[in-house]
Amino acid sequence: MNFGVPSGEVEEVLGNKSTNREGVDRSCMSQDASVAAIKRPSGSQEDDKLKQSASKRMRGSDSFHPKPWEHVDHVIMNLPASALQFLDAFRGLIHRRYWKGSLPWVHCYCFMRSNETEEVIISEAESALNARIRDPIFHRVRDVAPNKAMFCLSFRLPEEACFEEEVTKSVHSVVRESKEEL
Repeated sequence: MNFGVPSGEVEEVLGNKSTNREGVDRSCMSQDASVAAIKRPSGSQEDDKLKQSASKRMRGSDSFHPKPWEHVDHVIMNLPASALQFLDAFRGLIHRRYWKGSLPWVHCYCFMRSNETEEVIISEAESALNARIRDPIFHRVRDVAPNKAMFCLSFRLPEEACFEEEVTKSVHSVVRESKEEL
């Protein structure tokens, strides 16, 4: 069955079951997939597959060719409780030599009680990133309870938070300082 999907490969991105139905037209649809990505085979991919099947002895000598980096412009961090808790995942995530261009915008959703301020939320985000957030944009999404509102903190990811080189250097300097104290 095609399920209205164009001819090509359908790859399950998020889902719990690995049971797939494959049709004659090489489309594949998961029964429990929440998101599916469609890949259309190019002519060169078809030729490569034919060459590989023709010379099975050569399979072991194929070299690995990584795909070029696909640029990411926005990272949306949704709830369950507060996405601020997961900002530390950006620390040392990126190698400077592989990243070209500006860093992505992070849109981090969180809850704020009536006695909290924007500064408290920004401070919590900065401590999770271990970096200063420049020019944060803070906006109210909606009220969820009488004394509780959902907010979105948007900011450009700070370089010092995510590039591995800086994290490695700071770790080495902390180790040196602790050795000097002993």
